[in-house]
Order: sequence, then structure tokens, then C-alpha cells
Amino acid sequence: MENPQSALKSTDNKSLHADFDKFKHSYLSVYLVIMLADWMQGTHMYTLYLSYNVNISALFLTGFLSGAIFAPFLGSLVDKFGRKRSCLVYCVLEIIINWLEHYSDFRTLLLGRVLGGISTNLLFSAFESWMATEHRKRGFPEEWMAKTYSAVSLWKHYISLFDRESYSRWCFLNNLILSRINKPKQYHHSAQSGMVPRPSLLEYSHKSSRIH
Repeated sequence: MENPQSALKSTDNKSLHADFDKFKHSYLSVYLVIMLADWMQGTHMYTLYLSYNVNISALFLTGFLSGAIFAPFLGSLVDKFGRKRSCLVYCVLEIIINWLEHYSDFRTLLLGRVLGGISTNLLFSAFESWMATEHRKRGFPEEWMAKTYSAVSLWKHYISLFDRESYSRWCFLNNLILSRINKPKQYHHSAQSGMVPRPSLLEYSHKSSRIH
């Protein structure tokens, strides 16, 4: 006969596992979407600044310096202000940064890069520290935290591959379109009139359709 205490313990363990899985999936669904948005923004930022005809190296350098300057202080500020609130501050900062990037004024873009350095530090500190704190607060075993970190690492790898693949395809398509638009007309020799334009693919298709 099964021991009532062991049956009750098994039921509690299953319930705890279910609560942990729900917590893990909730954290992953939010954190990975934010990571994807951040990486996709970064892949197109250079092209955006290039269209503004500004000093791109100065903008990126400002962002890196901002991250380096604020990094030593943000950890303690996140602990004092609150980890969950810091995650919300990150989202607000990203909205402001993307709004500032609609303006081609160099000083406005510099302000966006300063805020970008702060938001990057929050992205890689506030979310994980909130997860660890909430994990302990809900009474989950300490060794289960490794499962969440492992899932985050795995899915970040997949997201980075997706982001690089989508960006490379976008670059290929963009370059293909530009090459078609800016491509000079090719010429070939004609015995009667010298140099004449070489027929395009569209003209060939019209000719073949008339033949058939």
C-alpha cells in the first residue's frame, strides 16, 4: 500500500513542476521577444544612419562609451529601484530611442545613443536578476534555475541565426533591386548602326510571347 505522505509529496512535486514550467515559459516568451527586437533593430541601424549622412562612427562610439560609463552604477540602481520596474524602464527607453531615431539631427541621435547604452545594460542585467529573484521568491529549487538559463541560451542561439539569416536575405534583395535600378544599359555591336542597346530580359519575354 502506498504511503499517504509519499503520495502527497509526489502530488506537491508535480504541482511545483507545473508552476515552474509556467513561470519559465512566461519569462522566455517576454525576454526572447525583447532580445529579437533589439537585435533586429541593431542590424538596420547602420543603414538608417547612412541615409541621414551623419558621422556614424561617432554615434556608435557614443553608445559604447555610454554603456561602459553607466555599467558600474546600474547594477546597484536596479537593486534599489526594483528589478521589475527596471525591466519596464528598459521598455520605455527603447520606445524613446526608436522615436528619436526618426530625426536626422545629429545631437538628437547622440542622445538616443546615450540612452541606448543605458538600455543595453538594463537588457543584460535587469531581466535575468528579476528572474532569479522571482525564482527564489516562488520557492523553486535552486538547481532548477539552470534549466531556465539553459533554455534562454538555446533560444538566443536560434534567434541570432534567424536574425542574421533575415538580415542577409534583406541585404541580398536590397542589393539586387539597386543593381537592377542603377544598372547601365549594355550595348552590342550592330553591322548597320554600330552600338545599339542590348535587349533587356523583359523585351526578350515579350518577343517570346509573340512567337508562341
